[in-house]
Amino acid sequence: MGSSRAEQGGNGPSAIAPASISADVIARVAAQLAHDKRAQLDTLKAEHHQLSRPDFLWHYLLQSFATMGRATGWKGLIGTPTNYRRLTYNALANLPSSERLQQVEETCRAAKVRMPSRKAKFIVACFDCITKMGGPEAAKDKLLSAAGETGRSRFSMRSPASATSTPAIF
Repeated sequence: MGSSRAEQGGNGPSAIAPASISADVIARVAAQLAHDKRAQLDTLKAEHHQLSRPDFLWHYLLQSFATMGRATGWKGLIGTPTNYRRLTYNALANLPSSERLQQVEETCRAAKVRMPSRKAKFIVACFDCITKMGGPEAAKDKLLSAAGETGRSRFSMRSPASATSTPAIF
């Protein structure tokens, strides 16, 4: 009782590495992992530039709603420029508030997004929330300034979607 997994012969990720493993062995393992995971690392690095988008939060929110429940919504909404342009933050901001829900619902339906009426309400509620924060750039700044996982979690709980059965989006 009280012994570590390494002392018990455990070899899982939580096992403590014995002191006899040299820095050279660790370096070789790290190099092999980097080689084996190169494609995944390159993909993650390539996506990092997306963070500099002024509409980062809005763009990823739309992607999330487009794919929630079915991945084909991405092709119809994000991957179809005419549909995507109809739901950019600026496009919705230029509409009277009385027309936003209809435009979002029609676009989600045309894009074959699952549950278009329900998601349209969430998207418009998130639009209103982001607008109250000062727009997409201000909302992104608030998200990025939220300290650690707890802060980002608290930020996401402000989302209109978090008050429903739908997972928090931001």
